[in-house]
Amino acid sequence: MKKFYLAIAAIAALLAGGCVETPPLSVITVTPSSVDIVAEGGEFEVTVQSDAKFVVSEKTSWIEQNKWSVSGDSSIYLYSVSETDSAEPREGIIRFTTTDGSTAEVHVTQAGADNNADWLDKVFAHRSLLMRFTATWCGYCPMMNEAAEKAMTANPGKIEYVALHDASSDLATPGVNELEKTFSIMGFPTGIVDTRAEVPNYNSTDVTASVFSALVKEMDGGTSPATGIKISSKLENGKVTADVTVCSKVKDSFLLTVLLLEDKIVAQQSGGGANYVHNSVARASFTSISGESVVVGNPAIKKTRSYTIDLPSSVVNKDNLRILAYVQRPNASVSLQKSVDGAEYNDYAGYHVDNAKSAAVGTGSPVEYVE
Repeated sequence: MKKFYLAIAAIAALLAGGCVETPPLSVITVTPSSVDIVAEGGEFEVTVQSDAKFVVSEKTSWIEQNKWSVSGDSSIYLYSVSETDSAEPREGIIRFTTTDGSTAEVHVTQAGADNNADWLDKVFAHRSLLMRFTATWCGYCPMMNEAAEKAMTANPGKIEYVALHDASSDLATPGVNELEKTFSIMGFPTGIVDTRAEVPNYNSTDVTASVFSALVKEMDGGTSPATGIKISSKLENGKVTADVTVCSKVKDSFLLTVLLLEDKIVAQQSGGGANYVHNSVARASFTSISGESVVVGNPAIKKTRSYTIDLPSSVVNKDNLRILAYVQRPNASVSLQKSVDGAEYNDYAGYHVDNAKSAAVGTGSPVEYVE
C-alpha cells in the first residue's frame, strides 16, 4: 500500500509540471583570496563569511594557524609562515568547506630566500665582545672602564664594548638582571669577554687590560668566525628601527642579540666625579637581552631580522646612539682555547660570542671580511 501512495505522489508531481528542486549551495567567501609572504616569514589574517557551518578542510603544512576568533558574522583566522631556507618560492593553500560542499580558498605564496652567498669563499672579519657590569654608585668601576679603553686602543677594530648597568644604577639597563643571573655576577665591576670568560677588576688597570687583550687575541687567533653581520638602522617619529643580517658559513643554531647603545653621557659616577663621561651604555634591547634563535639550515641563505622600538625616554642625545649586534654560537660546535692566565672560563649558558658589530643609528655597516 505504501508503494502505491508513493507512485500516486510521483504521478501527481509530474502532472503538475513540477519536480523536486535541489536547494542552492551555501555561500562562503574569504578575504583576502591570495597572500604574498617574504622569505623571512610573517603573519596574515583571513576573514571568512558563510551562511552555513564550515571547516578548514585543507591547509599546507608550513602554514600555521595561531588564532581563531569571531567578529559579528565573520570568523577571523590568524596564520603564520616560518622563514624558508630555500632559494625557490613555495606555494600553499588554505581551503574552507561548508557542510554542503561549497568551498573558498586562500592561495599563499612565499618568496625564495636570497642565495647570493658571496661570503662562502671569504673570511669574516672578527670582533670580540667585552661586557662590563657596572653601576654609577660603584667607586671601583671607572678602573675597569679605563682598562677596557686601553684594551680597545691596543686592539683597534677587534673589540665591541658594552656597559651594562645594574638595576640600582642611575643608568640602569632594562632587563640586566637576566644577564647578571646568567653570568653569576656577584659584584661590580665584572668583565665578561665573549660570554665565555670572566675578568675581575685587578688593582692595576694595565693588568686588567692585558687580560682583556689576551682573551681577544685568543679568540681572534683560533677558529675563524662562522658568521658575519650587517647592520642598517634609522630613527624616525620617535621610533628606532634596526635591520640586522647574519651570514653564516655553517649549519648551526645561533643566538642573536641586538642592543641600543648611547655614548658621551655626562653623568655622576662614584670614583669618577659629577661630570664623568659614560660610553657604550646599553639603553634598550631589540631582542631578548639573552638573544633570540637564528637557525641556519642552509649556509647559502642569509638571515635578516627587522626590529622597531620606541626611542627610550632615558636617552640623553639621540645623535650619540649606536646599534650593537652580536651572534652567539653553541660551545659544543667548536673547540675553544682556554689558556689565558687571570681569566676564569665558564660554560655559562652553553654559548660563546662568534662575532660582534656596532654602527651608529642612521647609518649602514656591511659585512666585513679579512683583506
